[in-house]
Amino acid sequence: MHIPTEACVTSMKPPNLRKGLVGTAAAATVILAAAVTLFGGHESPQPTGLRFEFVKIVDTDTPVPGGTGTFRHLGQLSLSAGMFAFRGRDQDLREGIYVGRVDDPTTLRVAYDTTTPIPGGTGTFESFGTPSLSYGKLAFRAGAGLQGGVYTDATGTLEPLADRNTPIPGGTGNFVGFSSEAWLYRGEVVFQASGTGGQGGIYTNSGGTLRVVASSSTQIPGGAGQFTNFGFGGPTPAIRDGVIVFRGGGAGGHRGVYKEANGLLEIVADTNTTVPGGTSVFISFESSFGQAGSVEGDTVMFVGSGNHGEEGLYASVGGILSAVVDRNTLVPDLPSGLPPLRFTSLGAQGFGLHNGKVSFLGDNFFTQGVYTTLGGSLRKVVTNGDLLEGRASNSFGTYGESLYGNAVAFLVGNFGGAEAHASFAALLVRDVAVDIKPRDSVNAINPRSRGVIPVAILSESDFDATTAIVPASLRFGRHGTEPSLSQCGAEDANGDGLADLVCYFFTQDAGFQPGDTEGILTGETIDKIPLNGRDAIRIVGR
Repeated sequence: MHIPTEACVTSMKPPNLRKGLVGTAAAATVILAAAVTLFGGHESPQPTGLRFEFVKIVDTDTPVPGGTGTFRHLGQLSLSAGMFAFRGRDQDLREGIYVGRVDDPTTLRVAYDTTTPIPGGTGTFESFGTPSLSYGKLAFRAGAGLQGGVYTDATGTLEPLADRNTPIPGGTGNFVGFSSEAWLYRGEVVFQASGTGGQGGIYTNSGGTLRVVASSSTQIPGGAGQFTNFGFGGPTPAIRDGVIVFRGGGAGGHRGVYKEANGLLEIVADTNTTVPGGTSVFISFESSFGQAGSVEGDTVMFVGSGNHGEEGLYASVGGILSAVVDRNTLVPDLPSGLPPLRFTSLGAQGFGLHNGKVSFLGDNFFTQGVYTTLGGSLRKVVTNGDLLEGRASNSFGTYGESLYGNAVAFLVGNFGGAEAHASFAALLVRDVAVDIKPRDSVNAINPRSRGVIPVAILSESDFDATTAIVPASLRFGRHGTEPSLSQCGAEDANGDGLADLVCYFFTQDAGFQPGDTEGILTGETIDKIPLNGRDAIRIVGR
């Protein structure tokens, strides 16, 4: 090890010790543990790089909150801002919507179930669709008997956004059916519904009142005639910041993915559009789980296939169309011994889009798996045969809200048995090399010292700690939650020619106590990936 003592800092300008003049760290999302061999001695090289930590959210052995026995059926997980939501069914086949925190699945609770009165109706709910989750609020399709509609608690109270008593905006009569799941983002909801006489369309409350986005009386942009359908199987439209994405079709087999913003409809891609990287035009935009697409900023993403066997996940960014991943893409992280393989099927059960990253279900001739671009490149999350909590995983499902921050959600079928299922969240973290008090082989810390403790986060050939880490996110101490940061700077702390991030933490604010053997640092990268590393300490003084 290389480290100066608290009173001796080399190569860098000593930090200003007046706490009122320096910033302290903001709360970090994940703990980065640092420890080396106690008392100096020989250091053990710590694994570095990106990896996933798997958190089981729920399985068919989990007791149903407010229900009977354990879960018999599990729906797809939706993620948002550290929370999860899903539809579940108990042993008596009673359904409900359940929520909790990803970092603590024991917070699982029922949000709405068959004891919930139908707002604006009579009696209680009998069935639920897949919930959409946005910052702790929900929107979902539900019903009982002849009653049904789309409901949301975005205003703080569960209420119908539209039901069979609601007049159809831009149409005649009331809604009679709700064929898609709802999609919620910060109070804005979009859904597909129908009325009598062949009426059907995409509807939203974006703008403050319920309105039509496109219906069977809307002219198809760039096409002939009016929309005749909005995707087979009721594909779920998507919404974000007032921009709506949906699938639609017309006469003669015309199909496409469309976007509405500020009341204007435009084509994202249709059956006249050449497949990026292909030799033909698109012929289909279907996915088996019924996701029409996803939108974030000026990016619209969708699943499509071409007339010459093309298939993939495609993105329109500012109107420029490209393949995110397709049948020409090599499958990453294959087991040793297998030759290079390309994907054969992609995004069939939906895909996640968040912060410019994606997650999706992919197949090849040997395996099925969940993949993501988190961390800056395509990587495997989990594939057939991987063990999760010691059980074999053999089939997977994903959904349109399955990605948030560093978390990828997926459903596992045959989780150790034919009737056993489970839902997991995979959290991407980065293991880094950490050196507390560089150039000091003892790492002695006197908790009563009024000085600072230098901590180096070491760069590697593929990781520049000086630019990849958010210094304001760093906390350091006996628990890793202590706001003890003084300042950070760049220095080659280990002499390998790479600039490292060396930060100084106020010793007393770090909160170390006699007997402590580890210093714990918390923080995250600029792309919100938590860090993990290890280095030990020795407490001295009284």
